Amino acid sequence: MSSYVLYVLGALGLWGASEHSQRASSCDQLASVLAGKVFPPISATYNESVGSYFSFQEQNVRPACVVRPTDAQDVAAIVKTMARTYRESGERFAIRSHGHMLSAEAANIQDGVTVDLRSLHQVTVSQGRSTVRIGSGASWLQVYQTLDPLRITVAGGRDASIGAGGFLTGGGISAISPAVGWGCDEVVEYEIVLANGEITVVTEASHADLFVALKGGSNNFGVITHFRMKAHPYRQIWGGFTAYSGDEIPRQIQAYAEFMESKHFDPNANLVQSYGWTSAQPAVFVTDIILYAKPEPYPPVFRSLVNNETLLYSTLRRTNLSDFAIEEDSYQVPGLL
Repeated sequence: MSSYVLYVLGALGLWGASEHSQRASSCDQLASVLAGKVFPPISATYNESVGSYFSFQEQNVRPACVVRPTDAQDVAAIVKTMARTYRESGERFAIRSHGHMLSAEAANIQDGVTVDLRSLHQVTVSQGRSTVRIGSGASWLQVYQTLDPLRITVAGGRDASIGAGGFLTGGGISAISPAVGWGCDEVVEYEIVLANGEITVVTEASHADLFVALKGGSNNFGVITHFRMKAHPYRQIWGGFTAYSGDEIPRQIQAYAEFMESKHFDPNANLVQSYGWTSAQPAVFVTDIILYAKPEPYPPVFRSLVNNETLLYSTLRRTNLSDFAIEEDSYQVPGLL
């Protein structure tokens, strides 16, 4: 997009007030480097990107433009360009994967440049199926839909629309975490763009300090473009969602306490228990999200928890991680926070 077009858009209020020429300049410089990958506020791609955040607080932040890189080379060009414009005008940029953080500007930026990584969504399985290379813009549904038919999995997120980037740089509790630990601990290799624009492959052997820092370091050390994770054999899972009336709360609390005792630990078992009410049913109720990482119905670790005689609702079944992640997503409505 030319400087002349940007000037006209600014005069019309489409890029924002004309006094923010620094903003337009930065977006213009990016557009000259990444033709067709920089989107102003009048574009459908911009509005889709801003409107796709999970949190309303993030949806309400309006960047000057959205950039959609398609590979690490594009990201390197963005970092180099933004480093230069920051020195010249102080303009900042933000990085997003699938935008599930709640607070404003966690993965978006007012009047700056938001880099939307969702086009980096490739999922590639190694020849021996021992590792999986995952683009940081991939959703976990995309990952599981690739891996389920191969009967392997990784320590990824439990919701379909959560992105690999935010999940793995923030820690990550997975369906198989009781057995293997945090998702970030299952990463064996990072492809990252450093602050100087250099594309670097980071492993424990090559960059030991940075390798550790990236496990929970969010995006403070660079822009991660790909992760390589350990793969684990798996067939199906058993689990789903259950709901009980408030009368069941004492029994549910006791069952949860027993589940948490170390003597009952089962590395295949996941449990999330919640309490709440809805406008349709103002009485307090209790819900359980149950997942067992094997296709074994009603394993001993959950038998005191599930009471089929008092269930109000249940989706317990044998299924795969793709299907389970879609169900998890269905209970979380975007834009409410």
